[in-house]
Amino acid sequence: MSETKPLSRASERMTRAMAPLISPASRPYVLYAVSKIGPGLIMFAAVPIWTRAFGAEQYGLYSVCWVATLLSSAFFTGWLRQAVLRHAGDPNFDLNVLPLWVMPTCALIGVLPVIVIVWIESAAHTSADVVGLVLTSALFACLNSYYTVAQTRSQRHDHVGRFASAELVRIGAALGLSLTGTFLFGQQGSVSIVGAYCVGTAIGLAILVRGFPKKKLVVVRTPHVLGTFWSYGWPMTLWLAVSSMLLYSDRLIIGILLDAKAVGTYGSISDLVVRGIGMLTFPLTMKAHPALMRMWNSGDRSRALLLSKRYMKYTVVLCGVCVALGAMTGSRILEQLLGVDIESPLIVPALLAGAALSQVGLMSHKPLEMADRTRTMLVTLLSITALSVTANVVLIPHLGLVAPALVFFTGSACYVIATLYLSTRVQALTSPQKGEQS
Repeated sequence: MSETKPLSRASERMTRAMAPLISPASRPYVLYAVSKIGPGLIMFAAVPIWTRAFGAEQYGLYSVCWVATLLSSAFFTGWLRQAVLRHAGDPNFDLNVLPLWVMPTCALIGVLPVIVIVWIESAAHTSADVVGLVLTSALFACLNSYYTVAQTRSQRHDHVGRFASAELVRIGAALGLSLTGTFLFGQQGSVSIVGAYCVGTAIGLAILVRGFPKKKLVVVRTPHVLGTFWSYGWPMTLWLAVSSMLLYSDRLIIGILLDAKAVGTYGSISDLVVRGIGMLTFPLTMKAHPALMRMWNSGDRSRALLLSKRYMKYTVVLCGVCVALGAMTGSRILEQLLGVDIESPLIVPALLAGAALSQVGLMSHKPLEMADRTRTMLVTLLSITALSVTANVVLIPHLGLVAPALVFFTGSACYVIATLYLSTRVQALTSPQKGEQS
């Protein structure tokens, strides 16, 4: 095992200060929590600042660019990220063994659909700076592809200090520079936000890459590793793209059927709710994935399945408390915080429940993921997403913004139920192995 590279100075000081207070077993959870809570708090501050400073319409245009970039990154580099995590603990299957052309090719191709989506969506709104949005979104898509892959490699090697530092810098720069771009240079709010994200992502990428300096040992880059990564990763990259569509395609549909202001209103509410739930469960999901994969890859499959159940129980309890508390007061708080009107009391509870179930789904499908049943996961999610998109197209013109919230909740619930049922087959297949070991 190679020794972990030094953390950034700030992260190292933070780690030393926390060391006497936390046990070695809980240290990764605490640091992953810091890496999510810090940027999460900045993002919580950024959303109401952006909606109030730039208006819901400009936030809606930015949201469209963000969704397009997220979908493209999931589709074109998701297979790399998932394969890197899948082979955690095996130095022969890491990113530095892949042919050199793989990463830049994926990043550049991923720019094309972003340009198309942003052009179509922004051109429909007369107030949008179409050229500015397209150019900044294209650059952001390319940088974000590199950043997310570097993030995943940091996660694989437990470089939680760099992970936390990069996220803090990325989100902090996006908030600060977005305001500067508008009030000093007169750029539209949406263009300023996306442009600021480009700068923040570039700085964050530099922080992550410094954690992986080139080794003196020359590694032979072989297409065999690429084939292994691709055979596992392509169903997973489709799964990531489809799961992102389940979460965010409603904004693209709202933008077409309603207007940019409606996208901004719904998007700002959804961002705070979904990211808030994700921020609370993030330490569990980030620690669970590599830990479960290492255990499964080492042959201790029965124990890996038991541990995945335990992680899921923790997630259910945590999310249940959040939904119960948020459903009571969330609508009033978000209206005052964001300066928007929430047209139905069902929107926030439905989004809370949907966000909670989507986090539970990340745990309920772990047995399928560990057993390489990625095609099963893909078909399940693709079916649910197709029905969800259809439901949104039909219901949004009649029900308004309550429709995507209810559809999101229903789709997330169906995925959890389906993966729990399908995972029982994986557990049944491992039971003979457990008997032989005993």
